[in-house]
Amino acid sequence: MLLRESGADLKQIQERLRHTKIGTTADIYTHESELISRDAADRLESLNPKQIKFAPN
Repeated sequence: MLLRESGADLKQIQERLRHTKIGTTADIYTHESELISRDAADRLESLNPKQIKFAPN
C-alpha cells in the first residue's frame, strides 16, 4: 500500500511483487486509502474543462 500511496501504478507493483496476474495485485492493493482518495479529489478539482481537448469524432 505504501507503493500505491507514493504514486506507483499497479503494473509496477505487480512486477515488484512478481504476481503473475495484475488482477491479484488489484484485488489486494486497490482498497480505499485516505491519501489516494484525497489526491484523486484534488486532481478532479484542479481540472479545467475548457483546457481538456477531445479527439474529433
